[in-house]
Amino acid sequence: MTKKIATSALMAAALLALPVMGAQAKQDGKGSKAERPAKSEKKASNAEKKASKGEHGKQKRCSKVHSVGFQVKGTLAGYTADDVTLTVKRGNKHARTYLGDGPATFTLAGAKVSFVGVTDANGDGKVGFEDVAEGDKVKVDGKLAKPKKRCEGESKLTVRRVKVVRPDANEDAETEAPETGDTPVEPAPAIA
Repeated sequence: MTKKIATSALMAAALLALPVMGAQAKQDGKGSKAERPAKSEKKASNAEKKASKGEHGKQKRCSKVHSVGFQVKGTLAGYTADDVTLTVKRGNKHARTYLGDGPATFTLAGAKVSFVGVTDANGDGKVGFEDVAEGDKVKVDGKLAKPKKRCEGESKLTVRRVKVVRPDANEDAETEAPETGDTPVEPAPAIA
């Protein structure tokens, strides 16, 4: 019986000690509501943290450029040894926003230039822009490096390919190719 009394006395002492320990922990921690900062002070400090964090993220995000495809089709308006000027007839979304209206000049540095159906008109032994006739179609492909949305910076165009096509060459190629609708299709043999 003495064991039961000793155990009950220890449990009673523990129950009395727990509320005292909890009160001390609360004073060491955040304390009562009177000691906590007001909500308006919390909101102001949180807004400052977000503003400073947003600037850092923007700097990191804006340091990279966004590279998009660039395609323009038109006719040759003029040329020099390093540049080609086109009268633009059509272009993709990025080309339209970059160029605007009117003729456009493209730098040929590093671009692959090809001529389809264009013959040596001046007899110098090479096919070049001086051999291009009025009405020849020109297609320019490249990459446009532009800043990301809500970032400042300039766009830079890199021309990769310039292709000049004489319309007569395409018509001849089309007449030589057989029509797909004219040939009858035979059914496949049955497998036994």
